[in-house]
Amino acid sequence: TSVDSIGIVTARGLSIFGDTTGLNVTGVSTFTDNLTITGTAPKIIFTDTNNDSDYRIIVNDGAFKIQDTTNSNAVRLSINSAGNATFTGDVSIADKIIHAGDTNTAIRFPAADTITAETGGNERIRLTSTGLVGIGTDNPSHKLDISGDGVAFPNAAGSTLLRLRAVSTATLSIDAASNSISAIQFGDTDAASVGSILYNHTSNHLQFNTNADGEKLRIESSGNLKITTGTQYKGLNVCKADGGIVAELVGFASDNDEGGLSLWDGGSKKTQIVSNGYSYFNGGNVGINEASPTS
Repeated sequence: TSVDSIGIVTARGLSIFGDTTGLNVTGVSTFTDNLTITGTAPKIIFTDTNNDSDYRIIVNDGAFKIQDTTNSNAVRLSINSAGNATFTGDVSIADKIIHAGDTNTAIRFPAADTITAETGGNERIRLTSTGLVGIGTDNPSHKLDISGDGVAFPNAAGSTLLRLRAVSTATLSIDAASNSISAIQFGDTDAASVGSILYNHTSNHLQFNTNADGEKLRIESSGNLKITTGTQYKGLNVCKADGGIVAELVGFASDNDEGGLSLWDGGSKKTQIVSNGYSYFNGGNVGINEASPTS
């Protein structure tokens, strides 16, 4: 049988069984107890008389679904028995998504084109409308801006992409295996690796490479400083502010195996001492055991 009603219906304990019976209501119905719908795929259909989209609620394939009957029963929302929900379109949220049972942890949308993540009731990460990411700061000024304590600092140079800041010590750690290398690599639009700084954890030396041409400077574990060209250690220059050489410690001969010291004055080399004996003094007086030589 069917129940057809026009007007107000008040029902208590109403059950409808089978596919050939139904409840058609036009107007207002009030159910003061359970409404049980039994079937292979039980459903409630909502028809809009204003010619807008029509919908139905259906239980099918072990899931609760809301379907758009105007568009071939397209599923708009599905919730399975495990409580997992699937939306086939956008989900609009006024402010935040909160973790169930942990209300001080959330993903928020505090302003237009802005996303934040909160834990313990405090903002931890912010993505701004211009694509800047702040960790520990709600006002990032670079592509990645990391602040240990949220304290404001003057802006770094405009080309800065990564900025680390803290009131006390700010540390950037690059960790590797004890028999490997920690490295910082520098590249450009022509080459991925033009220069680099490497720490060798096997020999415990710090190495500087430039011009895509291998090692140029090394600080050994003993503290010794070595400056190289290719595979040979070349020299160390002491320069004036304008770049002019004042003193030079350098290797001579084709394989740079002869040590030498050169001293400059006004852009001209005045003194050269070389381990192979090719040495000279060009200008000035020379004193041996004499602080003020006259000749």
